Amino acid sequence: MHSSEFTDGRNGVTLELLLVEDSPGDVRLTRDAFRAANMAVHMDVASDGVEAMAFLRHEKAYAAAPRPDLILLDLNMTLRKAINCMPIATSASPYSWLRSKAW
Repeated sequence: MHSSEFTDGRNGVTLELLLVEDSPGDVRLTRDAFRAANMAVHMDVASDGVEAMAFLRHEKAYAAAPRPDLILLDLNMTLRKAINCMPIATSASPYSWLRSKAW
């Protein structure tokens, strides 16, 4: 898990983003896209679905993890595919705030 922060100073609001992505190249592209868009974003990266669920459940090292405003999922991951994480996240009562769309 690693995190990045990009700020634009426009409105003082920072988007909390959880990126679930196992490709370092795609993580870099996503980071560059938010930077290019000049958005205020704090991006945490989980490299697989297991790590993403630990983050959302505030387990162990993620006890102080922020609640994400947006979760971007790689739907083609290998270890606990992201598509399988969403039903777990949205059906459990602590995650009822999550809304998911796939396209």
